[in-house]
Amino acid sequence: MKNNIIRERKSTRIYTKNVYVSDEEILGCIEAASRAPSSKNTQPWRFKIIRDADYIDQLSKVSKVNPWIKRVNSIVIVFRYGQEKDNVKDYLAIGAAIENFLLEAESNGIATCWIGSDDVIEHLKKTDFNDSCTPVALIALGRGKSSQTIQTNRYNLDEIIL
Repeated sequence: MKNNIIRERKSTRIYTKNVYVSDEEILGCIEAASRAPSSKNTQPWRFKIIRDADYIDQLSKVSKVNPWIKRVNSIVIVFRYGQEKDNVKDYLAIGAAIENFLLEAESNGIATCWIGSDDVIEHLKKTDFNDSCTPVALIALGRGKSSQTIQTNRYNLDEIIL
């Protein structure tokens, strides 16, 4: 594989507290996400940038498995946009958009973690977001302590090819 960004990207859960990701960098990641493919070019994603420390702390208290969220300075909430019935193609497109976001962040030295915890998502569904937007995931981002990212093993190709 020529591009090591895919291999190098890790989910970071330990962040340097007072080192921020700029608005320009976050918007660059969202722009990369917006380039993802979607069925019939529906582009079923929307994004909300959260920087409010109290709101982020509230999310960390809701989460049973991600209390470390309180250590990040920025979160992007990813929404499914549209009032049509749930469409699996929308979620596939949103997954591609999130991956584009993560890879753009990695290429710019931004640490991320894709969060899909049911407890946090259910909490967000109860808040005052637009009826046409359903929260799907969060992306924590910041400047990570790379020596403390969680290392994971991947299956060998012979284990995943049928």
